[in-house]
Amino acid sequence: MKHQLLGGSGGASRLEKSMSRLVNLRSLAMPSYKELRIPTDWMLDSGIASKMRLASLKLAKVYVKRALKELDRETGGEALLAQTVHFAYRVHQFAGGLDCEAMCLFEDLTKRPHKASSPLSFLKMN
Repeated sequence: MKHQLLGGSGGASRLEKSMSRLVNLRSLAMPSYKELRIPTDWMLDSGIASKMRLASLKLAKVYVKRALKELDRETGGEALLAQTVHFAYRVHQFAGGLDCEAMCLFEDLTKRPHKASSPLSFLKMN
């Protein structure tokens, strides 16, 4: 695809799956380790989950900025617009929201002109 910027939502999906596996593994192993009196402090969340969420939010901002530049250079770009909105939404879900800068970028994205028949026509903000 012409508009493949940073890997799209595939990376977000892999990150979500990895986080889910990590949490599941930890919750399955903790009781056994405690029962056997094996120290478990090292297994506690030392902020890695929140760091991953912040990093994914930062990636989304870079992705949206780059998409906006691409959209400025060419007309149309419905596929790029759809892909970028989808990626930003996935990151929003994973990170638990968007910060102010990311929200402003997302709003800029939704203000882009697109065809009335586009699946993104519902994004048009009045």
